Amino acid sequence: MSADAPVRVPSGRAMRRWTRRFERHRSSTSVSDLLGDVYTVILTLAVTGAIVAGVAARLGADVAGREPVTQAHLDVRWVSVLAAVAALAAVAGLLGRLGPVSLGSAESGWWLPLPGDRRSLLTPAALRWPGFAGATGALGGLLLALALAPSPTVLLVAVTGVLGAGVGVALGAVLGLAQARRRGRRLMMRASDTLLALVPVGALVLGLVPTAPPRLLGAPVVSAAVVAVLAGMAVVVMLRRLPDLRDAELRERGAVTGQLRGAALSMDTRELGRALSQEATPAQRSRSARLRWLRGARRRPGLALVTADALLLARSTRHVVQLAVGACLPLAALLVAAPAPSALLAALLVGAWVAALGTAEGARWAEMAPVVDAILPLSARAVRWWRLAVPTATMVLWSLAVFAAVAWRYGDAGPWLALAVLSAPVWAAGVHRSAYRAAPDWSGPLVITPMGAFPPGMSSFALKGPDVAILGAAPVAVALLVGTAPPLLLAVQAVLTAVVLAVAAHVPKPPARAGETGPRPGADA
Repeated sequence: MSADAPVRVPSGRAMRRWTRRFERHRSSTSVSDLLGDVYTVILTLAVTGAIVAGVAARLGADVAGREPVTQAHLDVRWVSVLAAVAALAAVAGLLGRLGPVSLGSAESGWWLPLPGDRRSLLTPAALRWPGFAGATGALGGLLLALALAPSPTVLLVAVTGVLGAGVGVALGAVLGLAQARRRGRRLMMRASDTLLALVPVGALVLGLVPTAPPRLLGAPVVSAAVVAVLAGMAVVVMLRRLPDLRDAELRERGAVTGQLRGAALSMDTRELGRALSQEATPAQRSRSARLRWLRGARRRPGLALVTADALLLARSTRHVVQLAVGACLPLAALLVAAPAPSALLAALLVGAWVAALGTAEGARWAEMAPVVDAILPLSARAVRWWRLAVPTATMVLWSLAVFAAVAWRYGDAGPWLALAVLSAPVWAAGVHRSAYRAAPDWSGPLVITPMGAFPPGMSSFALKGPDVAILGAAPVAVALLVGTAPPLLLAVQAVLTAVVLAVAAHVPKPPARAGETGPRPGADA
C-alpha cells in the first residue's frame, strides 16, 4: 500500500455491531430475558395509555354542562391542558440535564478515542431521548383529545396523538441542537423549568379570571402533518450536527445519566435531587451581607447556624420559586367548581411536601458534609434542633397563606389558621428527618425482588421522612374531609406535632464496633 492511499476508518455502525457481538458472547442473559423486558415495556405503555384515556374521558364527561358554584372557579378541563404542558416541560428539563445525547463511562472510554465516524456512532444515543419525548407528547395529545372534545372520534384521537408526538420529538431535537453550545442548553433548561413552575401559577390565574377552555371540534390533520414534517426536519438537522458535540460534553452528560440511574435504582431521593439540581446551583453567590448581628456571637453558635440556613434559602431562587409553586397547587384546587375533598387533600399534601423540600437544603448539605456541624460547640441533638428553625418558620408562613384560602372557602377562619400554625412544623420535621436519614448498607446480603436486588430495610429508608409527615398531617386530612377544625382536632394536632418534632430531632446511636462495650465518644446519651 502506498503512503498516499486514503485510510479507511470504520463506521459507527460497524463499531456498535462489533461491541454488541462481544457483549452477546460474554453476556449471561438469554433471548427469553430480552423478550420478557420488551413485553414488560409494551404492557406498561399500554396500561398507562388506557389509564390516561379512561381518566380523560371520564373527566370530559363529568364537566360537560357543569355550572360553577362560585364566581371564581377553575374549569377542570384546563387541568388537562396544564397537565400536558407540565409533562412536556418536565421532559424538556430532564432532557436538558441528561443531554439529550450522552455516552456512558464505558462507551465514551472505548468509542470516542477510536477513529470512527462520529455521526453514525452517536445516532442511536441521539434518537433515544427524542423518542421518549415523542411518546410523552403522544400521551399528552391523547389526554387533550378525550378531555376537550365533546365527542372524540378515532380519527381525532389519532391525529392529536400524532400532533403531540411531533411536538415532543421536535422539542427533543431542538435540545439536541442546543447541546453543542453549553449556554444554549442551559437557556433551554431554564426555560423549561420556568414553564413547569408557571403551570400551577397559570392554574391559579385561570381560576381567578374564569376563561372557557378550548374545544376540539375537528381533527387538526393539517396541523399534525406540518408538525410531523417540522419534527422530521429538526431530527435530520440534529443528526447532521452530531460531530460538533465535544467529548467532554458527552462524558459529563453520561456521568449525570449514570448518577440519575443509580439513584433511581437505589431509591435514594437525596442523590436523585442532587443529580437533577447540580447545574441549577449557582457557582458563586450574587451578593454578600455583612451579618452585623453575628458580631460577638461566639457563645451563640445556634444563631450562626440559623443565619446560614436562612441565607441559603433566601439566595436560592429555585427554592423560593418552589415554595410559591407548592402554594399554588392547593390554591388552584380550591378554585375548582365543587372541588372534591379528596382532590383538595391530595393537592395540599403534595404542595406542602414540595414546598417543605425547598427549606431543608441546609440539612441535606450538612448530612453530606457533616464537618461544619462537627466543629460547632453544640451537641448533635442541639444541631438538629437549630436546623429545624428555618424550615419550621418558613412553613408556618406558607401554611398561614394556604389555610387562609381554605378558610375563605369553608368559613370560620380562626380554627383553620390555628390548624395552620400547629401543623406547619410537621412538614419541616418530615423533610428534616428525610435529609438526615442514614444510607442503606449495600455490603451485606441483598434481597432479590422483581425490580432488582436491594439491601434489607430499603422500603423503610425510602419512607423515612414522609412517614412522620403523613402521621402528623392526619388531623389536617380529617379537617379537610369534614370541612371544619374543631378544638379536639386542634389538640390532637398539637400533640402529634410535638411527637413528630421530637422524632425528627432524635440522633440515632452509631452502630457499635466489634469489641466495644461502652458508648462511643461524641454520641449523645
